[in-house]
Amino acid sequence: MKKGTGLLVGVCIVCLCSCSPRIMVDVVKSYPKTVSDSVRVFELGEVVPNDAEVIGRVAVVDNGMSTNCQYNQVLKLAKDKTAEAGGNGLMLTWHKTPSLISSTCHQIEGKMLYLTDMVIDTTARNPVMEAEAKQQEIIAKERKRYIVPANTLYLQGGYGLIMSKLYLADGTKVSPLGGLEWRVEVNHTYKSGFGVSAIYAGYHRKISSSQDYADYYLHYVAPALTYSLRVDHFIGHVGFGMGLGYYDDASSQCASFASNFDFRFEYMLSEKVGLNLAMSDMLMTMPKRYQVKDFKPGIERLSFTTGVQLYF
Repeated sequence: MKKGTGLLVGVCIVCLCSCSPRIMVDVVKSYPKTVSDSVRVFELGEVVPNDAEVIGRVAVVDNGMSTNCQYNQVLKLAKDKTAEAGGNGLMLTWHKTPSLISSTCHQIEGKMLYLTDMVIDTTARNPVMEAEAKQQEIIAKERKRYIVPANTLYLQGGYGLIMSKLYLADGTKVSPLGGLEWRVEVNHTYKSGFGVSAIYAGYHRKISSSQDYADYYLHYVAPALTYSLRVDHFIGHVGFGMGLGYYDDASSQCASFASNFDFRFEYMLSEKVGLNLAMSDMLMTMPKRYQVKDFKPGIERLSFTTGVQLYF
């Protein structure tokens, strides 16, 4: 074989292998090889015969480059491995459907079975089903440690710090300017960890000099995109939003575009309530009439808040 031809064959083999899903098999007991087409498939939740014997496990998962992974294709691979081990039954215990976020492949896992008959007696003991029920209970409990609550209401208060240059009318510089910060947020998180929020945040501070006085209020209302990650009772949360800011210093008011970036650390006291610490960076753009010396190009505010969250 010519060198160039051999290289081409090698590349083709690598490409074909990379297109196939990854198959993982754990055989604990084997019987004489059977035929793949004779393997009876029990879908998720189906009851297997009472005398079913587990001879191993098989999983077919995405290898990162899989393309031949339609449901019938991955099921065929699992049945082939079951037949090789001498099994004639396959009980599926896990099936992950395609997703644009994770994998575009069907992925399955199951127990390889050796069946002597197909009798199902719901009044008698079924060791395989009992063991699987206990296993699924353990898995569900473990997964719960990483599932972020679907809906959360945050009630927070703390300290806000205006970082932009800020002056009173008599020229007195009053920045950075610290004040009272408060925030209310409702968040919905999907199973993927991504979510959406509706935010209201406010700030207040009175300031005066010998010749001037100002009573600053800043308001912010916006939707936001979020991502949350949970481990046991701890949740990390980041968010970015864009919406409407409102400025009021007692003598003038204006509304303009504003944005926020948040980081929040949560601790779940229970499945219904928790505590949190948060840091936010908010920026409100200002109309040109305010940009002579006061705000260029807007008002930037750092906030440090704490509070409670309610899960529902």
